[in-house]
Amino acid sequence: MSEPEAVKLFLSHYTIGKIPPEEAKELVRTVDLHTLTIEILAKAAQTQRTGIGILKRAIKDDLKTHVYVAHRGNKIEKVTSYLNSIFTLSKLTGNEMWLLRQFACLPPEFHPYDLLMALIAPEAANKDDIFSETMEALSATGWLLKHQATNSCKMHRIIADATNGCWQCHDSMPTFKRYLKSRFIMN
Repeated sequence: MSEPEAVKLFLSHYTIGKIPPEEAKELVRTVDLHTLTIEILAKAAQTQRTGIGILKRAIKDDLKTHVYVAHRGNKIEKVTSYLNSIFTLSKLTGNEMWLLRQFACLPPEFHPYDLLMALIAPEAANKDDIFSETMEALSATGWLLKHQATNSCKMHRIIADATNGCWQCHDSMPTFKRYLKSRFIMN
């Protein structure tokens, strides 16, 4: 979904008009254009007359929503709690869990396939034969975002937030450490 489409989605559920389109644009960027989260936040803003500041903290603070979405069928009580229930790790295969652990250690930006191969080094974990297909499966089910034009992927920021604490980066990943040190100043 494009950014203008995401803003349009937000404004289709939020009709009060107190949050201007420019602030809605900033909000949809904050949630990385995640459509379900946009719908939930727009409906919460509509129902509760919530301001943009509260909406921006909704994931971190597990905002109470009390809204309905077609995806669920029942009332959604809290944003993060609901997203956690959708993105449950118990439905993932071992290979999918392994790959998501690798993505959790990377910055939340798109990474070209060749760089992912170099950083994750699937051959070291005897996963080179399933790496590409596992990445495709995770993209198809919404766990990863794929950018076709650049052949790159990233873990969706909302997924990372919703599964916060489930993943740990391992010091035994020297390639990651070198990459992170080159991108960010780390001790």
